[in-house]
Amino acid sequence: MLDSEDPNCHVAEEEFSIGDELIVAPILYAHTSHRQVYLPAGVWKDGIDGSLRKGSRWIYDYKVEENEVAYFERMPDDTRF
Repeated sequence: MLDSEDPNCHVAEEEFSIGDELIVAPILYAHTSHRQVYLPAGVWKDGIDGSLRKGSRWIYDYKVEENEVAYFERMPDDTRF
């Protein structure tokens, strides 16, 4: 859990953090290629496509190919996009 004050961090299922810098959101079920992901406050770099994403929000219908693992790396606070 990256932010104990953010209630969404308590309910984000099937994703986990590694330290405060990385969120991993794997696909856990067969024949599934989409999932939802919650990103806490901050700016996050998408490990699959390299795009920057603003936190404190859900990503719905996030596509993950069979040979990929979704992960997001926290960027420095002064990152602009």
